[in-house]
Amino acid sequence: MGYPYPPQQYGPPQGRPPGAATHTVAGIAAVAFVLLAAGGVVSAIADLPVMPGSGIALWFVELICTGAALAGAIMLLTYRAAGAFLIMGGAAVWEIVVLLKPAIYDFPYGIYLEGIFSGRGPWNACYGFGLIVGVVAAIFAVLPGSAAYAKAMYAMKRRPMGYGQPPGYPQQPGYPPQPGYPQQPGYPQQGYPQQGPPPQQGGYPPPGQW
Repeated sequence: MGYPYPPQQYGPPQGRPPGAATHTVAGIAAVAFVLLAAGGVVSAIADLPVMPGSGIALWFVELICTGAALAGAIMLLTYRAAGAFLIMGGAAVWEIVVLLKPAIYDFPYGIYLEGIFSGRGPWNACYGFGLIVGVVAAIFAVLPGSAAYAKAMYAMKRRPMGYGQPPGYPQQPGYPPQPGYPQQPGYPQQGYPQQGPPPQQGGYPPPGQW
């Protein structure tokens, strides 16, 4: 006799939650931003080997922001919603540092921006494109769809696959107690015979009556 049970869905559910496009753009833009920001620092160090202490400190801050954005991109692409905030924070601080350099070095702001967006030299090109791509990465990372999609996909990946015994089978009945022994709680009794003298054979009186 079979036991009816409701149908069970094995494996993750079909379909994807909304926000996939926003999540993908944020992840790709974050990776591109990391490459541009790291390339800008490396090329600037190669072109300007002699820098004051403030310039070295700013490069160090830029590298920290780049590392934070890289960690955020990896987390977001592996469906960790906290990566979106790392991307936004790293890109935003990097943008502020780059845009504050004319004030720190007392350099004309217009000439500085013209040099960056002119694309002359590798570090100017990296900083110019980095400013644009960083804004895109930060905006798409902070949109609600990116974090919501990452949370939903992470929950789907951690959901059990549903292998094993389907639900609905009744509990197996226990073994009944055997005669002659009291029932022990939680343990079925075995059917051992009663202790005592063996039964007498027919035709012979009991011992002591011979």
